[in-house]
Amino acid sequence: MRIELSDNGMDEEQAAHAGRVRELWTSHAPLLREAHDLRGGIIWKKARGHEYLYRYFQDPSTGRKAFVGLGRRSPETEAEHARYLSRRDEVQASLAQSAPRLENAGRVARALRLARLPSFAGEIVHGFWREGLMDDRLRVMGSMAMFGYELDAETLAPFPIVRGNSLRFLVQGEMDDLLAEVAATLVTSAGRGFAPSRLGHLAFDGQDGSVEFHTAASLATNLRDGDLDEDRIDVVMETMTLPAWQGVAVARNARVVPLVAIDPRACALFALASAATEHDEERAELLAKRARFIGSAVLAKVGVALEPHHADLFAAFEADRHTGRLRT
Repeated sequence: MRIELSDNGMDEEQAAHAGRVRELWTSHAPLLREAHDLRGGIIWKKARGHEYLYRYFQDPSTGRKAFVGLGRRSPETEAEHARYLSRRDEVQASLAQSAPRLENAGRVARALRLARLPSFAGEIVHGFWREGLMDDRLRVMGSMAMFGYELDAETLAPFPIVRGNSLRFLVQGEMDDLLAEVAATLVTSAGRGFAPSRLGHLAFDGQDGSVEFHTAASLATNLRDGDLDEDRIDVVMETMTLPAWQGVAVARNARVVPLVAIDPRACALFALASAATEHDEERAELLAKRARFIGSAVLAKVGVALEPHHADLFAAFEADRHTGRLRT
């Protein structure tokens, strides 16, 4: 399979709209997150002759209404009650203005062929972001991460290197601490009723997609099982600790979503490392081409560069292609 690695830069209209989408999301996102934090309502409840203030909301893990007590009626709780109602009205009014603009921008992006993220993936990453799981606990990796770089780089990856419906996440911290919350969010994400047949697999609106969760340790183990040199594994895994890439993508259903991904340098080096341990030649080629595309058409445009030891490893992997270890 031959994959063209030309620039694939956006045309002037696409690039201008990519900037508009990013700008609109930047102003819309804080409102959306605050609206989620203000979800439910606030009420006074009587108990034993006194009134107490409660916040209520739907618990995503049970689907039931949950209550949080804020204290007995007092000047302080009355002020909290007034602040909540006032701020909720302000946020809803602001969203009523920003949401239609963002939705229209998503539709225009689709018309301009910028809406490339699979819809099921867009719903999931949006749901995880809404619940705060993308803040410091989950990062998109693999082919789906590429969509998080495109609007910033103003370049579109060749479809073969981003093809597929496998949504993979790098987990920060312990996996066990996250799984219950992840499972609940998969079921309720975006209020659209995701129905996983098992954790890591779901069907949504007739579109099947797999969802995988990996820790740095499990990724390193996979590379080690592929007989990759330990020094190379250390360099690759070091890039996984780089700050998350705060990207924005447009899903194929025209929804604009935050796409918090691993750093593009980590994406490139992990793809090369995976190619070096891959026995399927076609799969190895796709991985290597993905890495080369990031190196040639993404990094400079988003203002990052490989550190010298990263570049040395990149060159070493490329050299392996000529010895048969990396068969592309």
